[in-house]
Amino acid sequence: MKRIIEECRANSNAPVDIVKLRLRGQGSGFKEGHMKRECPEPLHLCISSQFYDKFMIACREIEILLNKIYKEYANFCRKNQRKVIQYKLKKVMNVPAQAIKASLTQEESKFDEELY
Repeated sequence: MKRIIEECRANSNAPVDIVKLRLRGQGSGFKEGHMKRECPEPLHLCISSQFYDKFMIACREIEILLNKIYKEYANFCRKNQRKVIQYKLKKVMNVPAQAIKASLTQEESKFDEELY
């Protein structure tokens, strides 16, 4: 999963804080809380941004990258005569209305500037 974070940062010339990626859950290696243990939830990637348009771009890029990794793993399994497991993405989106509104306001102001 480290590869996901590395590729996202490598393909971006934007400041790091525009989109945040957090890998959490079993197998992530991230220790949480005072007990310093991995969260007992399934492995998941949290994507967040205060800019809705940047958030959607990040989601699309992550989806492309994960699907590529899933295909590579399936090919590896076939080549090594292992059982092929078909992984699928599960998306859960929690987008506050104010984030969408803020993003639209930015786009409208860019449009207004272009007119003058």
